[in-house]
Amino acid sequence: MAKMYKKDKLQYKNGFIVKGSKVIGVDNAIVAALNRFEREYQKFLWNENAEKPKPVENRPFMFETEHGEIYPEVTPDTPLLDLKALEAITIMDELDEIKTADKINEIFKDNFDLFAWLDSEYIVSCKHQQQLQFDLHYLGNPLELTKGRLADIIIEMNN
Repeated sequence: MAKMYKKDKLQYKNGFIVKGSKVIGVDNAIVAALNRFEREYQKFLWNENAEKPKPVENRPFMFETEHGEIYPEVTPDTPLLDLKALEAITIMDELDEIKTADKINEIFKDNFDLFAWLDSEYIVSCKHQQQLQFDLHYLGNPLELTKGRLADIIIEMNN
Protein backbone atom coordinates (compact mmCIF):
# COMPACT_ATOMS: atom_id res chain seq x y z
CA MET A 1 0.00 0.00 0.00
CA ALA A 2 1.34 3.40 -0.99
CA LYS A 3 1.93 6.13 1.56
CA MET A 4 1.88 9.88 1.12
CA TYR A 5 4.71 11.95 2.60
CA LYS A 6 4.99 15.71 2.91
CA LYS A 7 8.14 16.82 1.06
CA ASP A 8 9.31 19.16 3.81
CA LYS A 9 9.41 16.20 6.25
CA LEU A 10 11.80 14.23 4.01
CA GLN A 11 15.52 14.44 3.35
CA TYR A 12 17.70 13.89 0.31
CA LYS A 13 20.71 11.66 0.98
CA ASN A 14 23.07 9.92 -1.41
CA GLY A 15 20.68 10.22 -4.33
CA PHE A 16 17.63 8.91 -2.46
CA ILE A 17 14.71 10.51 -0.68
CA VAL A 18 14.56 9.25 2.87
CA LYS A 19 12.62 9.58 6.08
CA GLY A 20 14.95 8.73 8.90
CA SER A 21 16.84 5.70 7.59
CA LYS A 22 14.00 4.48 5.37
CA VAL A 23 14.24 5.04 1.60
CA ILE A 24 10.99 6.41 0.17
CA GLY A 25 10.15 4.86 -3.18
CA VAL A 26 9.85 7.54 -5.85
CA ASP A 27 8.34 6.73 -9.23
CA ASN A 28 11.32 5.61 -11.31
CA ALA A 29 9.93 7.54 -14.30
CA ILE A 30 10.34 10.76 -12.28
CA VAL A 31 13.88 9.84 -11.24
CA ALA A 32 14.82 8.91 -14.81
CA ALA A 33 13.34 12.14 -16.19
CA LEU A 34 15.24 14.33 -13.73
CA ASN A 35 18.46 12.38 -14.37
CA ARG A 36 17.92 12.89 -18.13
CA PHE A 37 17.49 16.66 -17.64
CA GLU A 38 20.63 16.66 -15.47
CA ARG A 39 22.63 15.01 -18.28
CA GLU A 40 21.22 17.42 -20.90
CA TYR A 41 21.93 20.42 -18.65
CA GLN A 42 25.50 19.32 -17.98
CA LYS A 43 26.06 18.83 -21.72
CA PHE A 44 24.56 22.28 -22.40
CA LEU A 45 26.82 23.92 -19.78
CA TRP A 46 29.87 22.11 -21.15
CA ASN A 47 29.10 23.24 -24.70
CA GLU A 48 28.52 26.82 -23.50
CA ASN A 49 31.89 26.91 -21.75
CA ALA A 50 33.87 25.03 -24.39
CA GLU A 51 36.24 27.21 -26.34
CA LYS A 52 34.82 27.92 -29.76
CA PRO A 53 37.21 27.84 -32.72
CA LYS A 54 37.75 31.26 -34.25
CA PRO A 55 36.48 31.56 -37.80
CA VAL A 56 39.08 32.10 -40.49
CA GLU A 57 38.67 35.47 -42.13
CA ASN A 58 37.89 35.04 -45.81
CA ARG A 59 38.66 38.32 -47.54
CA PRO A 60 38.41 38.61 -51.30
CA PHE A 61 41.58 39.18 -53.28
CA MET A 62 42.40 42.85 -53.81
CA PHE A 63 45.13 43.88 -56.20
CA GLU A 64 47.50 46.41 -54.67
CA THR A 65 49.41 48.92 -56.72
CA GLU A 66 52.42 50.90 -55.76
CA HIS A 67 50.44 54.05 -56.54
CA GLY A 68 47.78 53.54 -53.87
CA GLU A 69 44.05 53.71 -54.56
CA ILE A 70 43.61 54.82 -58.15
CA TYR A 71 39.94 54.07 -58.76
CA PRO A 72 37.25 56.00 -56.94
CA GLU A 73 34.38 54.06 -55.43
CA VAL A 74 30.71 55.01 -55.43
CA THR A 75 28.47 53.84 -52.60
CA PRO A 76 24.75 54.00 -53.40
CA ASP A 77 22.30 55.48 -50.92
CA THR A 78 19.57 52.83 -50.36
CA PRO A 79 17.50 53.79 -47.30
CA LEU A 80 14.37 51.90 -48.42
CA LEU A 81 16.34 48.75 -49.25
CA ASP A 82 18.17 48.98 -45.93
CA LEU A 83 14.86 49.33 -44.09
CA LYS A 84 13.30 46.35 -45.91
CA ALA A 85 16.39 44.20 -45.26
CA LEU A 86 16.16 45.03 -41.54
CA GLU A 87 12.43 44.24 -41.62
CA ALA A 88 13.12 40.85 -43.26
CA ILE A 89 15.78 40.04 -40.65
CA THR A 90 13.35 40.99 -37.86
CA ILE A 91 10.62 38.77 -39.34
CA MET A 92 13.08 35.84 -39.57
CA ASP A 93 14.10 36.41 -35.92
CA GLU A 94 10.45 36.35 -34.84
CA LEU A 95 9.83 33.14 -36.80
CA ASP A 96 12.82 31.61 -34.98
CA GLU A 97 11.32 32.71 -31.65
CA ILE A 98 8.00 31.07 -32.54
CA LYS A 99 9.80 27.83 -33.43
CA THR A 100 11.77 27.92 -30.16
CA ALA A 101 8.65 28.61 -28.09
CA ASP A 102 6.83 25.72 -29.78
CA LYS A 103 9.77 23.39 -29.01
CA ILE A 104 9.90 24.48 -25.35
CA ASN A 105 6.12 24.12 -24.95
CA GLU A 106 6.34 20.60 -26.41
CA ILE A 107 9.02 19.71 -23.83
CA PHE A 108 6.77 21.09 -21.08
CA LYS A 109 3.80 19.03 -22.33
CA ASP A 110 5.90 15.86 -22.65
CA ASN A 111 7.00 16.24 -19.02
CA PHE A 112 3.65 17.08 -17.43
CA ASP A 113 4.02 14.34 -14.78
CA LEU A 114 7.46 15.61 -13.78
CA PHE A 115 6.21 19.20 -13.42
CA ALA A 116 3.21 17.97 -11.41
CA TRP A 117 5.58 16.01 -9.12
CA LEU A 118 7.81 19.05 -8.63
CA ASP A 119 4.79 21.27 -7.92
CA SER A 120 3.26 18.94 -5.33
CA GLU A 121 3.85 19.34 -1.59
CA TYR A 122 3.62 15.56 -1.26
CA ILE A 123 5.31 12.42 -2.53
CA VAL A 124 3.32 9.27 -2.97
CA SER A 125 5.63 6.34 -2.32
CA CYS A 126 5.70 3.42 -4.72
CA LYS A 127 7.43 0.06 -4.69
CA HIS A 128 9.86 -1.08 -7.36
CA GLN A 129 12.08 -4.10 -7.75
CA GLN A 130 14.93 -1.60 -7.68
CA GLN A 131 14.72 2.09 -6.80
CA LEU A 132 16.62 4.30 -9.24
CA GLN A 133 19.05 6.74 -7.69
CA PHE A 134 18.92 10.47 -8.40
CA ASP A 135 22.16 11.87 -9.83
CA LEU A 136 21.57 15.63 -9.83
CA HIS A 137 24.92 17.38 -9.46
CA TYR A 138 23.70 20.67 -10.98
CA LEU A 139 19.93 20.43 -10.54
CA GLY A 140 20.44 19.68 -6.86
CA ASN A 141 18.07 18.33 -4.24
CA PRO A 142 14.87 17.15 -5.96
CA LEU A 143 12.89 18.04 -2.83
CA GLU A 144 13.94 21.69 -3.29
CA LEU A 145 13.80 21.82 -7.09
CA THR A 146 10.78 23.78 -8.29
CA LYS A 147 8.86 23.58 -11.52
CA GLY A 148 9.85 27.21 -12.17
CA ARG A 149 13.56 26.44 -11.82
CA LEU A 150 13.28 23.44 -14.15
CA ALA A 151 11.29 25.54 -16.65
CA ASP A 152 14.03 28.22 -16.54
CA ILE A 153 16.69 25.58 -17.21
CA ILE A 154 14.73 24.17 -20.15
CA ILE A 155 14.27 27.67 -21.60
CA GLU A 156 17.97 28.44 -21.09
CA MET A 157 19.00 25.23 -22.89
CA ASN A 158 16.71 25.92 -25.85
CA ASN A 159 17.36 29.63 -26.48
